[in-house]
Amino acid sequence: VWKNLGHETSITFAAFPICNESYLVESSFEYPISINGKTKFNLELELRLSKEDVEKAVLANEQMIKFLDDKAAKKVIVVPGKIVNVVV
Repeated sequence: VWKNLGHETSITFAAFPICNESYLVESSFEYPISINGKTKFNLELELRLSKEDVEKAVLANEQMIKFLDDKAAKKVIVVPGKIVNVVV
């Protein structure tokens, strides 16, 4: 198989791949969004956002607006990198 891929020498002499740790760093997270403790949808946001920015992004999302149905959120609980819970 190695020769059919176009290599002339044996796989024994091939260079081992080098690990580049910059490819292992995640920049976004898909937050599960819960309303009154029940998960309704997921929303992908940047991990570098603060709690306040995550809260603003969730409350401005069109799916959240549909679920709130002109009701005000009493409390928004944000656990960075884990979950967002909105209490109505």
